[in-house]
Amino acid sequence: MDKKKAADYLKISVRQLQRHMSAKRISYTTIKTPRGDEAVFTREELNRFKKERREGTDATVHPAVDDPERQTSNTLETPRQGEQTALVARDALESIAELIHGLQVTQAGIIEQMRERPALAPAPDDVLLTAGKTVSIENKLMLTLPEAAELSGISVDHLRSAVRDGKLKTVKGIGGGYGKVKRAELDRFIKSL
Repeated sequence: MDKKKAADYLKISVRQLQRHMSAKRISYTTIKTPRGDEAVFTREELNRFKKERREGTDATVHPAVDDPERQTSNTLETPRQGEQTALVARDALESIAELIHGLQVTQAGIIEQMRERPALAPAPDDVLLTAGKTVSIENKLMLTLPEAAELSGISVDHLRSAVRDGKLKTVKGIGGGYGKVKRAELDRFIKSL
């Protein structure tokens, strides 16, 4: 089971589970996933950990509470001020490390998605624009309705009517008014006529 399920099974937070993992109090295996390496726990290992925790706690502690941080002060010594500051600093550093790891995993996923998209592949040299030159209508991926009318031979009024009726989809917010038509969408609309 993953960290979340293991933490729920042990009735502790994921954060506390990670502390036990880093202190090597609980065993786990690591598997590779699209999001990166992830820890996996077996039920036997979690039961062993629970048993060790119960045997190591004072008899006055309620057995349902497996978390030493939730135990009352009469069963545990209260940490001194310096120790509390160190705990807070360690927690803050762990939070930052988790955040950085999450960002790295997200960044790796975005980069992988960008590599998979053919639209983001480098354009051939003959299609690249130079300063002052424009792309001809035939090579544009997004067209205004007048450009779409010129390319297809269908009147602008007919295209506007098709947009209002939902037969021709446009991308709103680009170009104002009715928006722009994707070249593939225009081709689909023409074939449907």
